[in-house]
Amino acid sequence: MATPKVTIIIPSLNPDQALVDYVRSLINNGFCRIIIVNDGSKAESADIFLSLEEFPECIVLKHDINRGKGRALKTAIQYYLTNIHDSTGIITVDADGQHSVNDVLKISNEIDVPGNRSVFLGSRDFDGDNIPAKSKFGNKITSFIIKVFHGHYFSDTQTGLRGFPNELLDDLINKVHGERYEYEMNVLLYCIHRKIDVKEIQIETIYHDLNNSVSHFRPVADSARIYAIILKSFVFYSLSGLLSALLDLAIFTLVVKLFLGSTDASSIFISTVVARVCSSIFNYILNRQVVFQSKSDIAFSLVKYYFLCVIQLSVSAGLVYFFHHITHIDEVIVKALIDGLLFFISFQVQKRWVFRTSLVKGGKKI
Repeated sequence: MATPKVTIIIPSLNPDQALVDYVRSLINNGFCRIIIVNDGSKAESADIFLSLEEFPECIVLKHDINRGKGRALKTAIQYYLTNIHDSTGIITVDADGQHSVNDVLKISNEIDVPGNRSVFLGSRDFDGDNIPAKSKFGNKITSFIIKVFHGHYFSDTQTGLRGFPNELLDDLINKVHGERYEYEMNVLLYCIHRKIDVKEIQIETIYHDLNNSVSHFRPVADSARIYAIILKSFVFYSLSGLLSALLDLAIFTLVVKLFLGSTDASSIFISTVVARVCSSIFNYILNRQVVFQSKSDIAFSLVKYYFLCVIQLSVSAGLVYFFHHITHIDEVIVKALIDGLLFFISFQVQKRWVFRTSLVKGGKKI
């Protein structure tokens, strides 16, 4: 068996003897570089970390207070980049024993392939009977939401067993935000938006009990952080639409009441056009700069934005007319339903087409 060339990173909070036994198993299977981060553990765990330090293959780093899993991973990666120069990449492993050594070896075999540029996730099967209900439900919901709002499906969004090539590590420290469990979600979203190849490898599903009692994951606080990250762009998009609608109404009122002083057809038409032009420019700027944080070409994205507006307006009018006459449901209700659907579709189109930033890969835009 070839000696693994990767470095193992294990963030740890209040471990017990099982972590020492696990690390010993990793070493016995050829892993000779293991970075462990003591993330502000209680004094009762001091002997565990002293035992780990006795292994020549281990480096133990310490946070004086608990700073979160994301910060622990960043601390380890920073140490790795500064001090280890002959490793093919890193594998992050949870300290609770949920990742078998054989599965770590699976990821290692992929990372060690010369020229590898992919990220590898150790993905569990959440359809088994031994999966805690909250883990099964939470993962499936999260997978669905990421697919809907970010366009990529991961069968296991919660896995801590991940392999990364060296070329991505600087970005994981400097470009991916988050200090706690939300950091791992940010890593997935970063890979999606930068078109980084992510491959899932089926691994064994291990839980110590149906309550997953050894986990330090806080269901309410950490879940709130994670879903806030996943839904952030859509929430901002919705606020942008609301603010634009209010601005549209304000400018219409200002023009028709103060400047034109008339409510004849021409005054209403002029006021409507002026208000819509101003509010749409405002909406474009907000969406480009805040919602999607796009670096796409302004002129090109502006043309696509207004093209989408015309199409959306035409489709809305056509569908409202069609369904109102087919179903005889009040046209206001029909319009509310159709425009609500088009609002969500417009979000997807703007995210994936209008404000999509071209990435440079191999000297070519993709």
